[in-house]
Amino acid sequence: MTERLLRRSEVEKRIGLRRSAIYERISKGTFPEPVRFRDTRAVRWRASEIEKWLADQTVS
Repeated sequence: MTERLLRRSEVEKRIGLRRSAIYERISKGTFPEPVRFRDTRAVRWRASEIEKWLADQTVS
């Protein structure tokens, strides 16, 4: 089974945070790190990690 990778725009829509808030949380260690692709500026997030993060937010 292949892991689905989400673009930043998809992540923003799914979690309701903008780019700056996402990267701020990444720097604090409270949001999943993106997958970075070699030789490009492209980044993606694993859908499973985003879903887990969302589930954790609703529990807190």
